[in-house]
Amino acid sequence: MNNRVETGLSRLLADPSIQARIQGNIGYLCHSASVTPGLEHGALALKRLFGPRLKALFAPQHGFATDAQDNMIESPHFYHPYLQLPVYSLYSETRVPTPQMLEHIDTLVIDLQDNGTRVYTYIWTMVLVLEACARAGVGVVILDRPNPLGGTRVEGNISEMEFRSFIGWRPLPMRHGMTIGEVARFASAHWGMDAPLDVVPMSGWQRAFGFSECGLPWVLPSPNFPTPDTAMVYPGTVLLEGTNISEGRGTTRPFELIGHPNLQAFPFCESFNQRLNKMGLKGCMLRPAAFIPTFDKFQGQVCQGLQIHIADSRACNPWELGQWLLHSLYRELGLLLEWRQPPFEYVEDILPIDLLNGSANFRASRTHKTVSRILGRRSCRSISKQKNLLDPSFGPPHPLKESYGSYRRSESSSVLPPACCFCSPKEGLAISVNCKNSGRALSASQRLRPFNDGSPPRKKTLQDLQKRGSNKGRQ
Repeated sequence: MNNRVETGLSRLLADPSIQARIQGNIGYLCHSASVTPGLEHGALALKRLFGPRLKALFAPQHGFATDAQDNMIESPHFYHPYLQLPVYSLYSETRVPTPQMLEHIDTLVIDLQDNGTRVYTYIWTMVLVLEACARAGVGVVILDRPNPLGGTRVEGNISEMEFRSFIGWRPLPMRHGMTIGEVARFASAHWGMDAPLDVVPMSGWQRAFGFSECGLPWVLPSPNFPTPDTAMVYPGTVLLEGTNISEGRGTTRPFELIGHPNLQAFPFCESFNQRLNKMGLKGCMLRPAAFIPTFDKFQGQVCQGLQIHIADSRACNPWELGQWLLHSLYRELGLLLEWRQPPFEYVEDILPIDLLNGSANFRASRTHKTVSRILGRRSCRSISKQKNLLDPSFGPPHPLKESYGSYRRSESSSVLPPACCFCSPKEGLAISVNCKNSGRALSASQRLRPFNDGSPPRKKTLQDLQKRGSNKGRQ
């Protein structure tokens, strides 16, 4: 495989001057996709390079081996018998490295393959690690990797802090357009993360690249991401996690296959295709499909629906596709489409669909029969007319135009990073949909109680959540 892109890990292994920036004893936050182009795991490479200075490994959601399914399935801490190192799980009774975990660490190296989507939890693990390392005086080095969605498009509403959770710890659009290293720089600039931060950028990556153009092997970054196409559709079809519609878990093509036992595949696929053509949504093709999930929703039952095939990743708008898909499913199924009930990511008093959207504006009573109400009264009526929001002259400068945007735009790319203000979410600016606050006040019971992020305030709430995590984490 002829590599066009060198990841931060590859550059570290090849460049003594970068190696010299890794000071003292080392911790390594990684998962199964933390590999070299030759598929050597980064933990082996760093152990060979740094020897006894590598003191501990850390793992995000889904575990060091990327084997834990779904949300609220925690991974234990353990001692790796081959690597002879402790592995601390940051999706366990804690989401944050404790002072004891960091006690003998001088530099924590983060090497995670992210997916460029707000609800994909690896960026939030990184943000919480930055906060913990700032408190402990530990330096952080991030080995950057490609955003599989590319870096030229941003989609979705800015998540609202009332719906804060581990799938939206800070305000971001669903598809944010940054690499994990750029998110770290953005966090340092706007969210007060003051840990000593060093990002080792990639070499050869361009913002318009899809993953297939990087010349790198695809290794599952989580159990339900078998292919780069899965990553491409995820910002839209992940919304189905907030419903009783199967998002294809328990099949070989999760998030690409969607279905329900009461759908009729051919007429539904035909009508949804017509809707997409009317809206001018391009970049994907649909085909009627039937499948039998081996686990999760409708296990062992025949589900009919469709499969989404990516035809042109540069033209695809998966988040907008997902919103129209939800509406079309409601039109087809009516009251048979139900919202999934809490808990979801340890939040027990907010509907999962609202956590996924980062807002309640896209959800309405299931008895409402119009597009404008199922997706938001103002937003959906004008969803196809909001292209002006993609105009770079609209709103404050996009973060990728600032200093933490590390990579140049491809000369052949015709799509500029859209204008969007991530750090001022009070107006809820959106990239395809106007998501202004609906004015509905949240009751105290609807406000999110945060998980244990290591912060000192609100001790009673944190104790409740710690108890919640230990009792309900393993399902």
